Amino acid sequence: MPAIGTLSFTNNDGLDSGIALLLTKPPEEEIDFKYGNSQLLASPNTPYVICRFFGASSFDDAYDKGGLLLQEGLDMLSITGHADLVTREVEEEYLVWWVASGTRSIALASTATFSVKIGSVSLTVRDKQGNIVPPTPIFPKHNKGFRFYRLSQISDDLYDAYRNMYLAFEYLLSSKYPKTQRYEKDWIYQSLTSASADLGLSGLVPAGTADPVDHIFNVIYVNARLPLFHAKHGKAYFVPIQSTNDREVITSALGMLTQIVLRMAEIWFSARRMSGWLNLKIFEQQNRPLFDGSHFVITDNPNFTLQDELEAQSITNGISFPGSFSEYHGAQNRQNVSGTLQISALTSTYQLHTIYVVNEKKILLGASLDAALDLIGFDIFYIYLFIRGRNASAPKDLYSR
Repeated sequence: MPAIGTLSFTNNDGLDSGIALLLTKPPEEEIDFKYGNSQLLASPNTPYVICRFFGASSFDDAYDKGGLLLQEGLDMLSITGHADLVTREVEEEYLVWWVASGTRSIALASTATFSVKIGSVSLTVRDKQGNIVPPTPIFPKHNKGFRFYRLSQISDDLYDAYRNMYLAFEYLLSSKYPKTQRYEKDWIYQSLTSASADLGLSGLVPAGTADPVDHIFNVIYVNARLPLFHAKHGKAYFVPIQSTNDREVITSALGMLTQIVLRMAEIWFSARRMSGWLNLKIFEQQNRPLFDGSHFVITDNPNFTLQDELEAQSITNGISFPGSFSEYHGAQNRQNVSGTLQISALTSTYQLHTIYVVNEKKILLGASLDAALDLIGFDIFYIYLFIRGRNASAPKDLYSR
């Protein structure tokens, strides 16, 4: 019988599809909750919540349908007083399963993030005689808007981070351009127009944009602030943990808004953020030659370590199958290594604990599952190991919720 951690389930009772997402915190007691034609399972001893349902026919179909049903089920759990649960890393770490043409498939998606930190650059200025010119001291001035910036940076929730960054923007802008008796949208637009040259706003929009202020206003206010700060039935609004497209809109707007806030802090209050930056395209270009020709090794050894070498028991006794590197996943530009395994190759007691990506010389990646996975009951196992880089010294841009 399939199982994720302590959560076991059948796949022949009509609910032939499902999704498992990680929780920020497991429930205090066992949960077996029916919502419509779906079932939610959760346990104090397993970091996942499972939603079982009927009718998914592919990886994407299972993720889309299951994700929506799971979040609605968690809403119902909360409003009825059963448990208040929140998922995390819904786009990075999950399991989905489905049936197509009588074949029962299960897929694991995991994400490896490589952080690169670049130190601050120091410059030495000399006069014509070669003498060092001492730098002019800069004394940053505090503004209460910085509090909202800090709260945005420590948040694990993308939408909460945007709300706080917008409050930082609003407070800093009003410090320079008081609102007075104007509609908010008029004040924002007029103030950005006045500050455009000062903040170099034309450098934050795509080349050739006819009206930079209009573009920025639409990105951060019309398309992000309004649907995020309001939730009226029949109107446009964003629901947390709901839509990948919504998150992409907020992520893009947050990046632009953060840069505006940092420019305000530096130019108006002499508070400059010191950090380095790396072009992640350089990092991404190294991945194809690195992962081409690699293969997966899975192990049921519970005593594995992610520091194992090729000679380790987890590798030598593991099950190997080919991996394939791709720049894309569907229509998304999202680098990944994927592989497929016929589950008939496994024993009836096989529990998957960890996955390695290896080549002939070394282990390239190791991914430890948050809970052991029993694959028995399925026909095909798919794995998608996504690879991404981030500038660790840059403002925060990854959010688990």
